[in-house]
Amino acid sequence: MSLNSCASWKSPRNCERRPVPGKSYPRRYRLEALVLQELSALLSPAFAGELLTVRSVALSRDFGTATVFYGVAPGADSAAAQKKLELLAAKCRRDLARRLNMRRTPALVFSPDAEGIAADRLRDFLEKVNDAN
Repeated sequence: MSLNSCASWKSPRNCERRPVPGKSYPRRYRLEALVLQELSALLSPAFAGELLTVRSVALSRDFGTATVFYGVAPGADSAAAQKKLELLAAKCRRDLARRLNMRRTPALVFSPDAEGIAADRLRDFLEKVNDAN
């Protein structure tokens, strides 16, 4: 069945799904990018004096949970940042619900970005090696 062979627009079961113009990638990726952008804006005033970076967001299949991966500055206390983020999770979820027009606002789970930490360590090591030469 081709995309234009639908007998009736009112009967979607008989038709294949038509691509939506301007939306070339899945909804999950668009929502992850939107949640990342809004959370960065929401968390920046709470961590004004500290360096915290929201690196990525991963939504679950049912959009019920959003795992937020973050990084802290090399000298900052990671455990204190985790505790503060857990305390702010409910407020951030409420603010996300107000800002975004989503059917269901996902629960927020904050997790340190292990790949980012490893990349930071590798970068610091390479800088030391370059400085030594």
